[in-house]
Amino acid sequence: MINPQEGDEEGSGGEDFIPIDNEQDEVTSCQVTSRHKKYREAKKAMIAALKQKHAELESTLKSLRVDRVGMYRTRVLTWKCIAKALKDSRDAEHRQNRELRATIHMYQRLLREMTSWTADSWDDGRYDYVRVPNGRTRKRVLGLVTSCHVTHEFDLNVEAAMFGLDLTDCPDCLKESRFRNHVIARWDRFMSSIEASLKNPL
Repeated sequence: MINPQEGDEEGSGGEDFIPIDNEQDEVTSCQVTSRHKKYREAKKAMIAALKQKHAELESTLKSLRVDRVGMYRTRVLTWKCIAKALKDSRDAEHRQNRELRATIHMYQRLLREMTSWTADSWDDGRYDYVRVPNGRTRKRVLGLVTSCHVTHEFDLNVEAAMFGLDLTDCPDCLKESRFRNHVIARWDRFMSSIEASLKNPL
């Protein structure tokens, strides 16, 4: 650097001399200070944004933990709750079973009473099933075959004679079955003749 006193001795005319290096240093110092200030401000703003983001994330995490605990409590049942639910279900099944048993007993009693009421007037209800040529099945009530002599309108031998069957020499234990078979065979012949006449009309 140039000393101002030395300049005066050399006859610089007594004028003030401003060093160039000092001006550049001042400008550089101001620029550095401005940059430092901007950096500090940017850093403070970034720290503030990060703190705000951290607070938001903490709040979100806290709410998620609360929701998770609530869901866990609602989904997971204790053994006490499970035992109570099983007991309630068992009691309901037992109650329904008792009601069904009572209903069954009621219908059984009703059936016995109706059976006793109709026992004197109801036939044995035996049926005879015969396959017909067209593939259908014909059902006949065998109890009606001997309805005349059951009601004492005719004797069995007289009723059999009306259908062309002589039961004079037939044992008593076989008369009814033989009469039934004779009537069924005669009925089959009659139905066959009707079906034949329908297939081959004149």
